[in-house]
Amino acid sequence: MPALQASSSFGFVEEVEKLVGAGLSLTKAQQKAREGICCSESTGKRYWREREQIRAWARTEQRRATKRAGSCRKQGQRVPLASLKTKNTDRRKVVAGHRRYLGRWQPLRPVLDALDDWKQFEEQLGHTLRPQSLLRQFRVFLRSAILTAEDTKQAGTCSPEDEKYLTAWKDTEGRLRVSQQKRSNMSAYVAAQLDLVLRAKQRQTSLTVRQEQESMETGWAIFDRVLHTAAFESAKKLRDYVAEPERWMEQRDSIVISMSDQILVWLLPSDRKVLVNKKKLQTAQKKITLRKRRAEAAQSKQEAEADFQDETLTKTPGNAAHSKTRITLVARQLVKGYFAEEEEPTGQQCY
Repeated sequence: MPALQASSSFGFVEEVEKLVGAGLSLTKAQQKAREGICCSESTGKRYWREREQIRAWARTEQRRATKRAGSCRKQGQRVPLASLKTKNTDRRKVVAGHRRYLGRWQPLRPVLDALDDWKQFEEQLGHTLRPQSLLRQFRVFLRSAILTAEDTKQAGTCSPEDEKYLTAWKDTEGRLRVSQQKRSNMSAYVAAQLDLVLRAKQRQTSLTVRQEQESMETGWAIFDRVLHTAAFESAKKLRDYVAEPERWMEQRDSIVISMSDQILVWLLPSDRKVLVNKKKLQTAQKKITLRKRRAEAAQSKQEAEADFQDETLTKTPGNAAHSKTRITLVARQLVKGYFAEEEEPTGQQCY
């Protein structure tokens, strides 16, 4: 038996004998002793049955009695606790606190949260995400966070933790200016944090009517929020969207709104890779597997019904072989004078 368990069992036997000598019954004495070492009733009875062996062990090993409960070894562990390299108890603090996430401190988490909102906004608009655009937007949000933290520091309301964030952000920005390899590594890190994978272009599955309606309504809601921000928000709020908010506010009347319609055209192949949402990719892979199984089942059924079947070649618009020759024609509309108080908005079509 492990040393700690044997020591606690020896302490249990001595405590029972001591209480029985003081006038308690054997049952009550065992109950009191069990409470001392925090063991079950069956374990206490086993200790009492094996008391002679426990006394012999204590004399041989020259051990003293203790009230420490049980053994420190995990279930199935053969190595003593003192020989282990780590002394953790497989427990983790579950209180996230004001950081809103567990694990080690991540100084880029506020920047990544803002970038995640931007990614969802771009996906709702149907835009294609590329590593270069993702890294460019990450650097924009990082610079905006640095400027906001510096303003807070100059105002004298910066806490020690905010100063740690500011130092880490400046170090990250400095590393991104050093070499292309640093920027490539950061682009891969940001994509992994946002659950994005780099893949070649593939055709997308068609949406249902309800999904198209939800996508359209979500897109218009996001567009209305952006218009409200551009028209009425202060310079502090606009800093997350534009590089020079003061200049933006001065020239609001001359701002042009650009909207685009994307038209698919199958002309030339494209070998450039784009960023794809990992969850959407997994869903698409499940649908492809299901379609393959259905096709195999239908083919087996046809082979069973007919001994001979004509081989024909079909060419459909949704063929995956043709999706690599697809490009997108963007028809863009411009709206001028929308933010001007004394002018009527005018539209312009351009390609």
